[in-house]
Amino acid sequence: MPGHSFRGFYGQKKIITHLKSQLEGAQALGDPCPHILVLGPSGMGKTRLVRALSQEAGTCCWVIHGKATPKDICTKLINLQKGDFLFLDEAHTLPRESQEYVYEVIDNFVATNKVSAGTLKTMKNPPKQTAEGKLIIPPCTLAFATNEPSGLLAALVRRMELTVCLTDYAKEELMDIATQEASKQGLLLGISALKRISVACLGTPDGAYKIVQGMKRLYHADCHRIMTDKDVKKYLKSTGKDNNGLSLEQRKFLGILHKQGHASIHTLASLLGLEATYAEDKIETGLIKLGLVQKASGGRRLTREGIEWIRKKRERELGKGNRLMDNLSDLKKKEVKDE
Repeated sequence: MPGHSFRGFYGQKKIITHLKSQLEGAQALGDPCPHILVLGPSGMGKTRLVRALSQEAGTCCWVIHGKATPKDICTKLINLQKGDFLFLDEAHTLPRESQEYVYEVIDNFVATNKVSAGTLKTMKNPPKQTAEGKLIIPPCTLAFATNEPSGLLAALVRRMELTVCLTDYAKEELMDIATQEASKQGLLLGISALKRISVACLGTPDGAYKIVQGMKRLYHADCHRIMTDKDVKKYLKSTGKDNNGLSLEQRKFLGILHKQGHASIHTLASLLGLEATYAEDKIETGLIKLGLVQKASGGRRLTREGIEWIRKKRERELGKGNRLMDNLSDLKKKEVKDE
């Protein structure tokens, strides 16, 4: 049976307990949930957490993705109701002027008007204005999510009443997440399949969701039986990943690092033909979670587990090569015999 969830959000028990207490206290005082900054690598559930929090509050969650202009933000703000959440995802990509624009909202629930007078006139319930012409915004919660907090202005970070950082998920939590998603998809997962998914998702809830959803598509005509570890491996192979969920790029990353001994993320990204930010976020993070790579003073290095992974990979490749040679030898013998 899946473990306890917070509006469909699994894991991070300490964080959830803290946020619930803060929300309940704010509501008891007639206030919105405090403004919040959610930190964590991609795929850790930052968006799901904010949505779950807004559901718990019984309000709406309005979403703005990175690079939004002050006008984009204003367009959302004028539609908010009391207690609503305005969720700014990939907040580190917000331009400086956009980050500065929300200071007044956070401090006093007012905002400089960035939309046309015609837009306000067409609204059923346009926002009221102060004597200075500022838009009065209903008490609401601004939630920011990022995996690059250095991209946020210090003045914005200081204004956040709550800051939480999503930590690694336990294996049991990832199995709970896979079980929950499988139930939604009408897929039956055995214990061995769940254990394999908890490893292959590379420690992220999003990874678990994607594996289960992908398996549903692959086994759509055969989804009434209980899926096993073998079925998960078959699905992973169809996506170009190994049994541990490592992509081709990640396997190349390990191979390059083994050859180099140690290297910076910029060097590794260059050798892979990728941007450093992509290599660090999408490739390296999962390898660190699996304990195969570590950050050191001289750059990135393979751990003992990473070196062992390379050794086993070479043994498997050598074994395949020997089997191929044996098959060719048997075939040649058969041809000679037939002659």
